[in-house]
Amino acid sequence: MAEASDRKFRIRVAKASDARLLHTFLFARPDNHIRELTIEDVSGMIRRRIVHIAEASAASQGWDIAGACYIDGPETRELGQYELGGAYVSPEYRGFGIFRALATSAIVNHLVKDHPIANGEPLIAHVHDKNAWPRHTLEGLGFILHAKDVAYAADAIPGLGHMPRHEDGCIHADTYLFPPEQFLVAIQDDVTPET
Repeated sequence: MAEASDRKFRIRVAKASDARLLHTFLFARPDNHIRELTIEDVSGMIRRRIVHIAEASAASQGWDIAGACYIDGPETRELGQYELGGAYVSPEYRGFGIFRALATSAIVNHLVKDHPIANGEPLIAHVHDKNAWPRHTLEGLGFILHAKDVAYAADAIPGLGHMPRHEDGCIHADTYLFPPEQFLVAIQDDVTPET
């Protein structure tokens, strides 16, 4: 694992020039728990300024993508709710708080852009039942487990076909819910210095 002392990290909103590299970063990797998107999907999300990326740099090297996530709206999601998705941090960069920083950045952007508190709209996140990695951070941000072991037909939603299936042929996931009243609490927790 990389040492924190020899790495620099930054979080930013993805730009059009990041599309191909981001697509490769997310979908050419062995993690089969992320909903697969096309390059056109990724480019469209970048145009809407909803994709947040973490970059890492060592000493005199350039910046490489270390992680990513997005919050997409109900108008483009099959399930009709805002969803935190595409959450992935390279294993060598896990343990530095990158996913929490990415998710917080995406939540702040969503709060300002989409007004979920005024609209009373919760944020959801789906986590494949075999994927333990993001759960601790989601719960630390204030997401609560809303529905456990929900079965989805592999062809019901585009981009799920590569995910591990159960004996019933379905993909099983847990749904996490981030209530609207939690938005300001999560942000305050992340920006208030510890004493």
